[in-house]
Amino acid sequence: MKKSNVLSRDDSFTTALFYFVQALDIATQSAVNQCEYFGDYNVAWELRDELSNVNFIVNEYPENFTDDELIKLKKISKALAAIPDSVLVEAKTRKENLIALENPAWEPIRTLSLISIEIFKKRSSE
Repeated sequence: MKKSNVLSRDDSFTTALFYFVQALDIATQSAVNQCEYFGDYNVAWELRDELSNVNFIVNEYPENFTDDELIKLKKISKALAAIPDSVLVEAKTRKENLIALENPAWEPIRTLSLISIEIFKKRSSE
């Protein structure tokens, strides 16, 4: 009998939350560390893309979170949506990436990530 490669709903949630927590952790780091993590290539776009998994988590698994956790997740989603496209331009050098990451639009995301990281780290290890 052939084994299915499809994840169960619980495994899918666990995987999505794991990668979202990893993205939150990156968002709490300095812009220089973020550049190093993503290899100085389109770092702002990559970080926003990684964090955007929040929308999948909220839409697919709302029952797995408390009301307070959902509020935090939705605030992160709203802050991501507020990042202007001009910040997400193609960037191939450290200087270009630092300019994009030091845009004030990232501040709410850094703050929300710092506030939320421990809560969701704990949830991802349950």
